[in-house]
Amino acid sequence: MKKIKTLLTLFLVITFSVSFSIVAQAVSYNLPDENVSFSADYNSENITFKVVNRSEQQIVMAKALIVLCNENDEELLDYLVNASVENIAGNESGIITISLPTDDFSYIRVYPYKIVFENETIWGFIEERDPTLPEVKNVGAGFRVDNSTSNNKNGDNSSAFGFIVFALILLFLGALVAAIVALVVRISFKAKERLSGGKKLPDDVIVKRANIVKYELCHSDLIVQNLIVEWLDGLNTSINVNEVILKFCTESCYIETESELNTFFSKKYYKNAIKFFLYDYVNKMRNSLSSTLPLNKRADAGVFLKSDIDVLANNLPIYVDNLLERSFVKNTNAKDEISGFVSSLASPYKEYMFNLAYILTVATCVARLCFIQRTVYKLNKENELYRIIENLSKQFDDYNEVLEKSMPIYRQFYVSDLGGITNNLNYYAALGILRNRIAGTELSERESEIVNATNAYAINFNQLSLAISEWFNIIGKKYQNLEIRKYILFKYRNVIRDNPNLLLDGLKETKAFERLYRDIVEKNKRENARERYLNNDFSAEKVQHANQYNLDIIETGTQFEMLLVNLFSDLGYSVKHTGKAGDQGADLLVIRDNYIYAIQAKYYASKLGNTPIQEIVGSLSFYNAHRGVVVTNSSFTANAIKLAKANDVILIDGEKLNELIECAVSGNKEKDILRDLS
Repeated sequence: MKKIKTLLTLFLVITFSVSFSIVAQAVSYNLPDENVSFSADYNSENITFKVVNRSEQQIVMAKALIVLCNENDEELLDYLVNASVENIAGNESGIITISLPTDDFSYIRVYPYKIVFENETIWGFIEERDPTLPEVKNVGAGFRVDNSTSNNKNGDNSSAFGFIVFALILLFLGALVAAIVALVVRISFKAKERLSGGKKLPDDVIVKRANIVKYELCHSDLIVQNLIVEWLDGLNTSINVNEVILKFCTESCYIETESELNTFFSKKYYKNAIKFFLYDYVNKMRNSLSSTLPLNKRADAGVFLKSDIDVLANNLPIYVDNLLERSFVKNTNAKDEISGFVSSLASPYKEYMFNLAYILTVATCVARLCFIQRTVYKLNKENELYRIIENLSKQFDDYNEVLEKSMPIYRQFYVSDLGGITNNLNYYAALGILRNRIAGTELSERESEIVNATNAYAINFNQLSLAISEWFNIIGKKYQNLEIRKYILFKYRNVIRDNPNLLLDGLKETKAFERLYRDIVEKNKRENARERYLNNDFSAEKVQHANQYNLDIIETGTQFEMLLVNLFSDLGYSVKHTGKAGDQGADLLVIRDNYIYAIQAKYYASKLGNTPIQEIVGSLSFYNAHRGVVVTNSSFTANAIKLAKANDVILIDGEKLNELIECAVSGNKEKDILRDLS
């Protein structure tokens, strides 16, 4: 009986909501605020947009969106027109006449969506077109102006009766369908929220989602933040990138399964995001495209733009996978994956389309990573998958070995533990985040000392930039060989705290901060050297010479690479250091008698597996090298040794490395010693 009452209540709520929304849409074309009214006239070429201000205050700005529609009631994305009237005094009216780009339409919809009064009160009328407004009053479909003779219409109430009849029919059908769905599927309100797809949501739901995204981004894994650094570096566009990323993350933050994620980010979702959320940018694109066309083709600019956006919306899932694959597997920035799509377009329209495609791709990738991170963070230490990955990680340092051994087991037994993830790239990301979680995010005493060398709190980017600069000035005197990015990302948590918009600004400028740190370190080194040389102090040079091959003082992979640069130089080779983020598998190129060796340096505490051998083999053609070399302070697994032999790769373990150091110290540089190691 209780279930029947619950279903009956749900039935009544849904039927009332449907009937109210349909009838309201039929009769609410006039604006809900009696102090303001809109009207429009059409005379075959122009539309005249009029705003009447009946209040005592001045209207600083009144905006409307004019959308041309075809006979099938479809809005033509390529003919969006903004109408804006400014500075309308109290009890006055404002008028603007807009030239329409075409007459190939059936009728016009006018959407009033923004009013700004002199006291800064802002009223919005179409939430989807400006979701950032604090107060929203929805007037349904706006009002309609037919493509006929001049006809002033401030609402089309003549068809209200027909709308109401239609509403009553839909009321019955909708209620019936709702009852059936409730009985069969038992959809929860939370599920509706998860897949709202941009529909109007209650204020408390919006606040809840914003808090979820705030926490997810501001406490995101270093893998996620490092990828965002790479994706946003050097991005120059008029699109508010942070806003798009936060919108995508917020709208998808209740998604719990991979299948829901794939369904959510559909062609329709992307087209709606472009149409409603980025319509100002789309207008710029259309104008840019029009300027590249011959005069007799400019009227078709909208048609071409719509076609390109359709292709883009279809291709975005492919771009998302490509970006993640290149970023995870190949460790490179994958902007070039989108270049093929825009290669045939003319500038500057080409740049507009590229930026649009790339930003939508990045925003989707960030939302996808947030979903993956959510699923990982739900696992606890008692979870079997958690324990399996923990045990594998203790046994094998090599990420790919853990991946290879865990994936078949995961697919057979534990897919439901990670939100139904079956996509290889999603599992690749989940495994990395889970391994980081298992390893823990607690800083060592030394790391804490570095991160907490200064205390500051920033609420905008200028304050953040100043705080980072002051921090560098302190730590740059004592710590001059840090892999600084990790420390910067930890520093953001102290300085930014729970401000996702500022965090994205910081991630976008992280590489610039890295360069600033290096500049400050070099400046400090020059100042110290100047003082020492004035005082005839060369103790640092003596220590440096004595320790230049001391493996015991090596702490980072970069330091190990620099040791090898000096070592092979002293052994008589010409050396080029290529190691950096985005390298193609080789950290050094050493040359002797026009014979090129590509070297990968691995400073590890445990044995190396197959991965570095595979990477160095893959780098040979890129660098036009004759032979590959892998150097480590540690040793190699039996499988790695077999693979190296099969691919003619030279392996130098810790023991052989000490032999090379002895040769360098003794000054033996007469022969190509690497060939002797074959």
